[in-house]
Amino acid sequence: MTTISSYGPSAAFRWIKQGWRLYTKQFVRMTLLFMCAFSAVMMLSYLPLIGLLCSLLGMPLIQMLLFNAAFGTRLRGYFKSDDLAQKLRGSRIWSRLILASLLLTLITFVLLNFTLPSMPISMEAFMDLSSAQMQTMLEQTFTPSTMATSIVVMLVFYILTFWIYPLICWEDMRVVQAFMQSFKISMSNALPISLMVIFFGVIAVLGVLITSMLSWIMPYLVLVVLLFGINILMVAFYMSLFCSYMEILYGENQSI
Repeated sequence: MTTISSYGPSAAFRWIKQGWRLYTKQFVRMTLLFMCAFSAVMMLSYLPLIGLLCSLLGMPLIQMLLFNAAFGTRLRGYFKSDDLAQKLRGSRIWSRLILASLLLTLITFVLLNFTLPSMPISMEAFMDLSSAQMQTMLEQTFTPSTMATSIVVMLVFYILTFWIYPLICWEDMRVVQAFMQSFKISMSNALPISLMVIFFGVIAVLGVLITSMLSWIMPYLVLVVLLFGINILMVAFYMSLFCSYMEILYGENQSI
């Protein structure tokens, strides 16, 4: 295992800058790659039998496709179709990805079960309410203050597990080892990684607020712009994650 390097808060903005620079080299192709992969996963997840498998493999597949594209772009200035499947061949890798995704899903369910506010009435009584009463009950139960704990816990959990899939694919780690190393990476660089997540989160919130204020002018156009903006933001975030991963594990000489 490569030595894990620790960085200060300024590294967050360096990774964001490097990620955006990398993204702009293949802006159209990377955006289309993300949109096609995300759409395919969403559509396949509704199919019987293979839907559950597609749901489990959706996130690791999207992350590794973008990471592989980023690696090819960093290497030669653009990525080739052959780059996308790098380290994704072989039943061993796929079985580990499925197991890791299943564990993440189960842990997420447990955390939400403990942190989400509980309904003041039983589910049977809730289903007997009218639509207006249901809405009122939900608004009273799931408020920003009651949801705060759940949001913070889930955010911390996903920050700790950002690196599981690339560790499995690129470093050929077993699932438990990948979980442990992912925790170490995030805890060793908690401040810059958190700042990077906050940066993209603030941009996302501002984008939603601005478009919601403009939605009365041209609602359909604003919706299209919002969806496209979210796609761009997600790819930029993954590119920044890639840059941080390369620098944390392989040193500053891996900068873009």
